[in-house]
Amino acid sequence: MQLAAKNKPHPASELASASRAVYAVAGVVALGSVAALLLRAPYLEVAMGLGWVTLVLSLVLAVLGYLSSRRSMVALVAAMAILGLWACLFAARAVSSQGKTPIFPTWVLLATLLPMSKGITAIKALGSEPS
Repeated sequence: MQLAAKNKPHPASELASASRAVYAVAGVVALGSVAALLLRAPYLEVAMGLGWVTLVLSLVLAVLGYLSSRRSMVALVAAMAILGLWACLFAARAVSSQGKTPIFPTWVLLATLLPMSKGITAIKALGSEPS
């Protein structure tokens, strides 16, 4: 990993981390969605809410991850917005189901927003650098 002045990571590595975070969420959700569709597991389908919609959403996130790796600020912000809203949805479902729906996906989704937020500043910094 290249280091810039004052031991700060290079913006390109920050952007790569942000894109990997989007890809990671997309991959895990796609895997869980396929498992839910193939196994017809009630926990995955009902409690976690995985199925066709989340499979399509994971594909959208994968495309947004690719676009963000190509320095698209709009794609990165859209991915962050989707994940933030999805985390709020999980939290609301957990509260309204009185503990029958897990809360941990909320924390996982929110934790992925930190490296993504660093990607925003990286895109801004890379935009001012010559390629």
